Amino acid sequence: MKYLFTLLAVFFLVSGCRKPIDSGGKPGWTLELLGPLVKTDLTLNKILGLETINASLDVNLADIGITSGNQIIIPPINNVQFPDYTTPITDIFEQLEIESGRLSFEILNSMPINIKAGSKITFFSQGDNVALFSHAIATDISSNGGAYSFTPGFDLAGKIIKKALVIRVEDFSSDGSVGPVNVSGNESFSIAIKLDQPVAENVWINSGNELSLDDTLDFNMVGNDLPTDTYNGKLSLFVNNGLPADFYVQLYFLNDNKNILDSMFVGNTNVSSALINGSGEVTEPIETRLDVTFDNQRINDLENAIYAVPVIKMVTTPGNGTVVIRKTNFQTQQLVADVKVDIQ
Repeated sequence: MKYLFTLLAVFFLVSGCRKPIDSGGKPGWTLELLGPLVKTDLTLNKILGLETINASLDVNLADIGITSGNQIIIPPINNVQFPDYTTPITDIFEQLEIESGRLSFEILNSMPINIKAGSKITFFSQGDNVALFSHAIATDISSNGGAYSFTPGFDLAGKIIKKALVIRVEDFSSDGSVGPVNVSGNESFSIAIKLDQPVAENVWINSGNELSLDDTLDFNMVGNDLPTDTYNGKLSLFVNNGLPADFYVQLYFLNDNKNILDSMFVGNTNVSSALINGSGEVTEPIETRLDVTFDNQRINDLENAIYAVPVIKMVTTPGNGTVVIRKTNFQTQQLVADVKVDIQ
């Protein structure tokens, strides 16, 4: 057995000292793996990017029958209900289950009459009969420029909001005008709505929504000690898609001024949706490998790149149906490079 170990040791020593085979003056090459050059996990809340959602609407006097007239006296108004107002808040999703976030609003009264305390503002998700919340105004709002704020707002944790809100103004009361006023029919008070930094638990989307993301990441090809005698190679983007939609993907390379030096793909390059069940929920992610070749000229561009910006944009959901993205679903992107280098 001792002689066998000695023989094997000599064999590996000799094998390790072999010279490259002469290829007639042409450089020999070997394959070298660099990476991951870029790696990112695109989570639900990163993709949604919902820092603040703003919306507004005008509540018109004409909607309760006060339409027009010169030098008229508006009598006191008691416990009147306006028609419901619908205002879109986003085109990113169909509905959103909120883990945390607050909804606040401000009223600016441009009418020639005041708004009395006790007038009530109620918020619904479009299509729902159960209110998200209701707020009775705590103080009178003066005419011609009076303002009122409901902050920090209502905690929406555990609530589901849809892409449009319905606002109901009820129990509306006013002292009426102080004296004769001119009414054109456009007198109103505005409600500015703010959903501040919502964090999503789940989101429902379909092909009609516009879901996209770009994310700036550090990138350094030089830091990988790329040999100067590189001849050509291949960039490979591995996309593990755990989201229930097909996505267009692109990767841009930027210099230190964040100007685009190059992009990985020419034209549209798509990755397939994760597998889903009958309820539109993800059952299994799908991995896609996207390859592009490069030469020395492209390597020069990449060596000057400081940032990489992955961009994804939803193309379609399976069967164009409504699907659900859970907080635990995500898409992973990882970029690696295979390069051929001179070894002679």
